[in-house]
Amino acid sequence: MIKFKVLKLLLISIVTFVLAILSTAKCAFLQGLIPDWTSINHAPFNLVEPVDIINPVLTANDVTDVSATFVADPFLFHEDGNWYMFFEVLNTGNGRGEIGLATSADGLNWSYDQIVLFENWHLSYPLVFKYDGEYYLVPETYRVKEVRIYRATNFPYDWTYYSTLIDGKDFVDPTIFRYNNVWWMFVSDTSSSNCYLYYSDNLTEGWTEHPMSPVVSNDDSKARPGGRSFVIDQDRIIRIAQKDDVTYGEQVRAFEVDKLTKTDYAEHEVSQSPILYPSGTGWNNTGMHQFDPWWNGNHWLCAVDGTSGGFDTWSIGIYIAPHPSFPNEPPTADAGPDQTVEERLTITLDGSNSTDPDDGIASYLWTQTAGPTVTLSDPTAVQPSFTTPDVEPDGTSLVFELSVTDSGGLRDTDTCIINVIWVNMPPTADAGRQFASPAGFHRRARYGASLLSGCDPGFVWRGLQPWLWTIPYHTGVARRPVAS
Repeated sequence: MIKFKVLKLLLISIVTFVLAILSTAKCAFLQGLIPDWTSINHAPFNLVEPVDIINPVLTANDVTDVSATFVADPFLFHEDGNWYMFFEVLNTGNGRGEIGLATSADGLNWSYDQIVLFENWHLSYPLVFKYDGEYYLVPETYRVKEVRIYRATNFPYDWTYYSTLIDGKDFVDPTIFRYNNVWWMFVSDTSSSNCYLYYSDNLTEGWTEHPMSPVVSNDDSKARPGGRSFVIDQDRIIRIAQKDDVTYGEQVRAFEVDKLTKTDYAEHEVSQSPILYPSGTGWNNTGMHQFDPWWNGNHWLCAVDGTSGGFDTWSIGIYIAPHPSFPNEPPTADAGPDQTVEERLTITLDGSNSTDPDDGIASYLWTQTAGPTVTLSDPTAVQPSFTTPDVEPDGTSLVFELSVTDSGGLRDTDTCIINVIWVNMPPTADAGRQFASPAGFHRRARYGASLLSGCDPGFVWRGLQPWLWTIPYHTGVARRPVAS
């Protein structure tokens, strides 16, 4: 009997111990934040376009349930092998932003699904994350002067308003992250020139403005958030910002936070910044203003957006930041030799001698930096061509810069000069058609492009003195027929 009681007590102790472990594990799981990249020591700054897709991966034309003007502000979420992308869809019908959803099996090839959240005011910038087993969405809601948080009732399709985090300003692009068991928020206003900082010990309430807020003042080159803030390598906090000082949505810059407490703040710009900028051609010709990375276990997969030149041309692309599993040697750009050529000729630029010692050249980009503007056949080609312009007798010079980027995101540039020389072409005389005139008929010579030549030999130009006819030409060269 005693042995049985001892065995019973031992069994109860074991069961209690196991339940305690399971309870602790469950709590740890529920308290977990997705995404959590604190164990990743590789920053997602050396960006390249994947070779097996063509950007953009989503445009307004892909939206099927409303008429869309553009798509922008993408945020990623990955779970159980499925990729989700939440983004702004500007509804052409009501002029308001709504939150759209796209899905993907590999994070590269995307299919539009549907609008998942809309209000009677503008929504955009749908920051999505998971915490304590719940899915949350924090969109921009500046029209109601609040930062609101929504919670999924049926992820990823159904979302309900949960609480208001802060209010009182026309807040734009709220960006929430967690660091040292505290929730933090970067947010701007519609001036795009201030970056405010708030914090709370509780995600859904109790938010307080930091004593050093705004941490960026009156500087629209780096104040407005441009994507998810995140923590890597245990304690490296990254703040992503738009460069908006020249035009809205020019570039995306990255800053590393040096100090973040409830009383202090400091940051510096990372050496790779800006991490996104206009390509000079195609879908992101003139601007990029959103960056959202996601670590997939092998490399960073990043949702970005870009514009080809107008308000209604924003679309969404995918970049990657490869893992530096081995040291990446930079490429060497070679724009080819300088050339001296004649005007009005087709000339080919040649970047084929550019090299990369390890992972290969991923992209080429030619940019004209000086001289009369010409049109390149394809600025992203290895060997684009163009036609040299007409020039004055002293000629002109065209300067082209070639930028090459390798698969690891490193770049190099080189320039070449095309000297265009003037060609003196002889004039062409045109005396008009031949004709015969009856006797006694008087004619006057025609002026301008017609010269008296080739007429009937018996024709008498009565009343005309000898004329010196010339064809004006900027060389002064001319033919000088004389009529009598």
